[in-house]
Amino acid sequence: MKIKIPFLMFLILAISQSLYSQDETLSSLLPDNDTLEGLKRTSEIESYVGDDLFSLINGGADLYFEYGFVQVISADYANREGNSLHVEIYEMSDRSAAFGIYSFQQMSDDKPDEIGERGQIVKNNALLIKDRFVIKMSAKFPDDKVEDVLKTSAGLITSRITVGDFKPLMLPYLLPVQDNDFPQVKFIRGSIALRNIYNFHNEDIFKFNDGVVGVYQEYVIFIFQYPGSFKALQQFGVARSQLEISDRYSSYYSHRNQFQMVDKRGNKVHCLTFDKFIIVFIYQGNRNLTPFIEEIKYNIELTY
Repeated sequence: MKIKIPFLMFLILAISQSLYSQDETLSSLLPDNDTLEGLKRTSEIESYVGDDLFSLINGGADLYFEYGFVQVISADYANREGNSLHVEIYEMSDRSAAFGIYSFQQMSDDKPDEIGERGQIVKNNALLIKDRFVIKMSAKFPDDKVEDVLKTSAGLITSRITVGDFKPLMLPYLLPVQDNDFPQVKFIRGSIALRNIYNFHNEDIFKFNDGVVGVYQEYVIFIFQYPGSFKALQQFGVARSQLEISDRYSSYYSHRNQFQMVDKRGNKVHCLTFDKFIIVFIYQGNRNLTPFIEEIKYNIELTY
């Protein structure tokens, strides 16, 4: 007992110091007082770890946990003129998780904004990512100042983020580009994100590691990645057997490592497996998928 008690105390102290240093590091990314437009912090820095996230995000926290949520802090700023700035900094498990959250929440006004590694400013709001961090900001300033305030704030925060070992996310490079039709790219890491795009089944029939979705003008392509080709083929068989008996689909047709069906909205769903991937097309009407399939296969062989 004399040995266990000191060790337990040491363990608790070590965990406490670890949690404190995490929060302290995240807090150090926030803008200092008077660094722009006379803004001073008007609130305590609020920190949310684990299930605390549900009290900050109403209805969307599960998606963050699916990608790999670590912690988030938020702070409010204001100046003497009554202008204000709200900042939230989310730490995710890795840069892929940060990109996944960004890909689902990205705003668009057809105007590129050079903030972070990827980022966008739309009206009074900014969303950007750098490394494993997602930064959200909203500002209440006159129209002629709000964009500069958000850009300057973004620059102050991202300049303090040290980028770790850079391993590019290769999945988006598998998506085809036909006739200069570039897709909106979404990175997914589980069934919650997948169902936000298309609900194939009530059960998690694909059970993929990571996935990428290309949303094109007239069709959608899903590419699910697995540890190896055997696992991909195995899960392909599970998905095929479940979808074949589902009352959501009709006109089921299967041939070798491909099958096709039609959902209740008239969308054709075409699924195949290649290497360690499952590939799904959703489209309407008649479409020759061969050029798309061949380009994806070429990209897989080139990339992996």
